Amino acid sequence: MKTVPDRSETGVFYRGDSRSPDYIFRHGFEPQGTNMNLRDHLSFAGNSGFVSVSRSRPAVRRYVFGRSADGHTTGYLYIIAPHGVPRGYWLPEMYSRDGPVQRNQEFAVAGHIPGGSIAGAFVFQSGNWDNPTTWLPNSNYAYQRDQPFNPENTCLGRLCRIVSEALAWVCVGTPDPCIRDENERFISDQSAQTQVEQPIIDHQPIGQNNPAFEACNASDEEKCSSKSNSVESNYLNTANTAVLAASCLASLKSHFKRSEKEAATRPLIRDLDCSDIIDAWAYKNDLDCRYAEKKAHCTFSSRRMPIEEQMFKGLTVRAVIDMDWFSGTSGPIHVNFGNNQGTTLFESPDPGDSSNVTIDMRRVFGADEVALKALRDVEIYHSLHAGYWSASGGRDQFKIKSIEFEIHHVASDVKLLNDEYKDIESWMGQNSRVWPKMTWAGALNFRNWHVDLS
Repeated sequence: MKTVPDRSETGVFYRGDSRSPDYIFRHGFEPQGTNMNLRDHLSFAGNSGFVSVSRSRPAVRRYVFGRSADGHTTGYLYIIAPHGVPRGYWLPEMYSRDGPVQRNQEFAVAGHIPGGSIAGAFVFQSGNWDNPTTWLPNSNYAYQRDQPFNPENTCLGRLCRIVSEALAWVCVGTPDPCIRDENERFISDQSAQTQVEQPIIDHQPIGQNNPAFEACNASDEEKCSSKSNSVESNYLNTANTAVLAASCLASLKSHFKRSEKEAATRPLIRDLDCSDIIDAWAYKNDLDCRYAEKKAHCTFSSRRMPIEEQMFKGLTVRAVIDMDWFSGTSGPIHVNFGNNQGTTLFESPDPGDSSNVTIDMRRVFGADEVALKALRDVEIYHSLHAGYWSASGGRDQFKIKSIEFEIHHVASDVKLLNDEYKDIESWMGQNSRVWPKMTWAGALNFRNWHVDLS
């Protein structure tokens, strides 16, 4: 097995994960999906068929508590024997000049790691990722004869002793000096590898219970590691992240002041780095983005707050009347969001007419910035002019071909579209009143808001 620069114990893999050993020892580590494209795996494209493990204990210690937004106070560092583990890719050899890959020392396992290959887990509490409190052996470990694992033979395990009364391992005392030595070698070796001024973006695409990213300048690794395991505290400041994001996605430059635009005109960063940068930018702005080939598809994220609590500060409604000969109407058509504060879309549209209406936020919602839950319901109202109602007996159908909604997201300052009714093709009307009457109602799915950036 490969030797790593920080000289972590040989013969085993490591994985930080916030999920309990009660589950992991039984089920092992399963990939998120079946996509065996390694580039997609590294770019967080989703549905990865790989499971990430590492040969470096200092590299994975940052991930034992999972995503900072999940608020876990108990975390686990799993020890995995190579026996029974599927074949995979040793990424440091494949990407020898890639800073993040060299830091993570990742082995991408092509498939499921069975529970029987896991020797056990060190337990960590309250954000302390150097000093474990307990060692939990896996009673289902299948290779105790071929590769016995004794925690006392490791840096972490030298703190641990079995308590005969409880027949359990308890870890007490100050961290062993070899833990400090491993950490210092890790910091020193990674600092020496840094050849560029750009901040290095760490990524370890291990799955839903692990941070998707974390970043520090390699020379400041010790300083960064002393902070809490928090994406917000360890990552680049918001302005700098936005500038880097604009280096990857030119459409984001329009959101900057002139001085920021100049900073964003630097040469494009490598596409692999951009996937991490956009992921970081999206996290800070409560979005989920899939980045590939200088394009990103973004939707709302629920990692830090419920999607319906996301704030927007502008709303535009676009509607098109069908081209059918009888699709128009002599009366006005209004849109409403379940609060009896309608806005006129059309006065008396002809077939093929279109409308692009900016909603008066304060009049309709009572504030300039509103939570997304205010857009849960959408309704179409129709009314007839008094003269036409008398002549026609109150019958006047119309047909809307499409209706779309665009909001201005407060956190990211980008505009997201909901086009789930872009092919509504629905006949409405037959109103028997001269005052507005609801002729259609729908519900906007919060997860259908999206934006495509390039």
